Amino acid sequence: MKENKRKIEQFNSMNTVNIEGDKIVSSVVVLERTWEAEAVIFMDIKTFTIKKALAEVHIKSENPQTDNPDVIGIPDCEKRRSELKEIPELEGISGYIDGKRYANILLEYENGDKLKYMFLQCINGMIQAETYVYKEREFETPDSYNKYWDKLEENGCRMYSNIAPSDPPWMDYAGPITRKMNLFNRFKRVSIIEKQKAELKGEHTSELDIDSDIDIVASFTDSYHELLIMMSLQGEKLEVKSCTIDFVRAPGLACFSNGVHSENFIGEEFKGLDKRKLIDVFGKSQGCYHVVDIMLDVHRKLMEMQEMQENKYESK
Repeated sequence: MKENKRKIEQFNSMNTVNIEGDKIVSSVVVLERTWEAEAVIFMDIKTFTIKKALAEVHIKSENPQTDNPDVIGIPDCEKRRSELKEIPELEGISGYIDGKRYANILLEYENGDKLKYMFLQCINGMIQAETYVYKEREFETPDSYNKYWDKLEENGCRMYSNIAPSDPPWMDYAGPITRKMNLFNRFKRVSIIEKQKAELKGEHTSELDIDSDIDIVASFTDSYHELLIMMSLQGEKLEVKSCTIDFVRAPGLACFSNGVHSENFIGEEFKGLDKRKLIDVFGKSQGCYHVVDIMLDVHRKLMEMQEMQENKYESK
């Protein structure tokens, strides 16, 4: 067995939420080989109404890879460009759960699908950061905030569907509730390693049988959670051959048993998946939002890779 070539793609995302005076600022940075950008929303600290939204995008090259393996990854410098833009359509809407339904207005922009992803991630960070401004949000006590989320998330995920006696109340787990500047942080990374192996068939022939497989490592780390997913895929339809899900930090005992859903994922084909199917596979109310979130990042990156490959063949 001779290994001919290995191709690596990576997706990196970072979300931070900070207090700046009477505003909360949620920013998301996405960094890939050809795309680098930051999206920022400024919100009123009491109402979470968006006061201003910005995005700065740096496009490094449409496709930096060449047929020469010695220069893979070197970008075409002439195709680099940067642009800072305001997003007035988001001003005045909620930067909270109910504001997500307006995200499709971003699809009218160039690379709107990526901008939509980034601003939704900004809102997700705001929801997580609310814990530390519960008083500004007019919750009288930490216990009243606990009760609000206990009701909102009843049977919403594996933890809230299987609360263990040893699980601490949310505000205890997130404590101490004394953050003054930096409220929340989240880092996500997806590494995709595509390997092409050529095996000599027969004793006196140079005919090659190409077997392509993909290894994936996806990590999710934020102020409250830490998990790692490892997978291997095979074939044109990206069939899942192996999958493991490991939680190493989480607010509830039930979170650590989310790995059971990895067995349901074996045999699924990534090419035919969407958000609804991923939610079904990973347990619905017995699953985890964050597993689905990072799996959607994996799916998005794989589909981009396939589209780029198809375009490359069509252009020849």
